[in-house]
Amino acid sequence: MHRALAVGWAFKTSETVYGRRATPDRIRDLLVRELPDSGTPLALLLKEFRTEILPWCKNEASPRFLGFADTGDDPAALLGELLAVLTQQNLINQSFDSPSATFVDVVVVRWLRDLLGYTNPPVNQVQSVWKVGGIITPGGTASNTVAMMLARERWAPVEVPTRSFRYDPSALADALGEHGDDVAAVVAYAGDSRTQTVEHPDLVGGLVRARTPRAWLHADD
Repeated sequence: MHRALAVGWAFKTSETVYGRRATPDRIRDLLVRELPDSGTPLALLLKEFRTEILPWCKNEASPRFLGFADTGDDPAALLGELLAVLTQQNLINQSFDSPSATFVDVVVVRWLRDLLGYTNPPVNQVQSVWKVGGIITPGGTASNTVAMMLARERWAPVEVPTRSFRYDPSALADALGEHGDDVAAVVAYAGDSRTQTVEHPDLVGGLVRARTPRAWLHADD
């Protein structure tokens, strides 16, 4: 870990943009290999990274690089990314996956809302993520996509009640019948590790195929 951090920090604090330059064909021939028969020891893997991959990488923190002005080259941001990777807090569920990280996200969203002129609800009224008033998205493309999806859901929401964490079959049938070809997809959880629930795939699939045969039936787990 210490050696890896030292290699990365030395790269980031260097004033050079590229350690080496070469044509794409040359780099391809150096790096593209067939699937190995066995794994590589960690020490050797780090050495290969340092000598065969890192020299060709672009250092956006270099004072000579002016390609992007919004990269995360601030030391605090880099250390934050490192701690996020090491702690592995999954924001999918606050109760046990991310007891404190979820509220860190809430704080950041509230600060951003303040800067943009929005009014935040009192802290004691924030009982769930639905009361926060925003989400953090990674990058411009994902942000635009999420914004368009949220706008679509606000304009034409299609919600189906559940029963014991599964679709209510009669409510699902009614929703599919009402919206018809406007339904783009139906998502069913083959198995949910948090609720220990398994959906009835034959039942859901049969309803989708009978009422909206053009809709995409997606099974998640």
